[in-house]
Parts: sequence; structure tokens; C-alpha cells
Amino acid sequence: MPPSKGKNLHLQCGVSPGSGLVLMRTHDGGIHMDENARFVADLFVEALNTDEYKESYGGKKVVIVTDNAPAHSQVETLAREKLVADGIVNSNKLVILRLAPYSPMCNAIEGCFSVLKAHMKGHLATKRREFLVRGEYDSLTAHRTALLKEAVEESKHVLTQRLVWRMERHCLKNIFLAERGEDMSLGQ
Repeated sequence: MPPSKGKNLHLQCGVSPGSGLVLMRTHDGGIHMDENARFVADLFVEALNTDEYKESYGGKKVVIVTDNAPAHSQVETLAREKLVADGIVNSNKLVILRLAPYSPMCNAIEGCFSVLKAHMKGHLATKRREFLVRGEYDSLTAHRTALLKEAVEESKHVLTQRLVWRMERHCLKNIFLAERGEDMSLGQ
């Protein structure tokens, strides 16, 4: 989520069809492999602690779907190392499903991000004038970053169980099209 100038604000999310939003973090600047592995390890622990997992999936594996970003290249190994270092003994239940390059239509989180960003843009539109003043911050960039973080907090409620269901259904339709060798449409 790039501000008009300065560092980007990166967002990491984990969603589930039974819980909606499971875990969300923001980062100033890029996300490196180590930070990503920490997020995946923490997401795994959060997923194990959801009512959805305890009631319906206890003892089964937790599958975390990622895109093909470089920060995800060794995430399973690094996340397992972090879990072991944290004393988590059931790290063998962690499964990372890394999607092929250029396949956002097969990843439910991409649709969730689109909905989240639309709500953030609406929130930020009400703050247009604030983008022009530094206020109590050291720089305009710091103020913009704070406004973006505020927009994330104000908008994260849209990441509901129902939204995740809708996005999963959309992904399944695209997967079925791909299996039949038909074209998939992006952004519909």
C-alpha cells in the first residue's frame, strides 16, 4: 500500500473461512524472509488456537497459502525453525502451499486485499487535507504512514468470514476453469 511518496506500508494477513481475519500485521518498508517466517509461525499458532480449528479440525494439518514472492521462498523451513525455537512441538502440522507465479486468481487473500483497499481508500478520502500537513510528526512521510496505518485499523473489520467464503468460491471457479483449460478472468 504505497503512499504517494516515501516508504511503502506492507500488510500481512491470514484469513480463514471459519474465522475471517486470523492475524494481521503492518510493516514499514519491505518484508524480508525472516520477518515473513515469523509471521507464518505466528499465524500457524493463531490458527491452531481458533475455535474453528479446535472444533472442526483438531489434530489435522494447517495449510497456509502463499503467493510466489521471494520472501516466501524458504518460509516453511524458516517458520518451522522459529516454531521449534519457541518450543512449539507440533510444527509438523504446518503445510505451506506456494502458488505458481502470476496466479492471484487462485488465492482468496488477493480478493480480500482488494476489498480492504477499497475501504481504506474511502477512509483516506475523508483525510485528504491531513495529508498536506506534518502535524506532530517529524515528516510528511511519517504522517502519511500513520494515516495509512489508521486506515488499515479502521478497515480491517471488512475481512469477515463471509468475505473469505466469497473469495474462496471465486478462486474455486477459477481453478475449475483452469482444470478444463478455459480462460480465467482477473478482477471480476
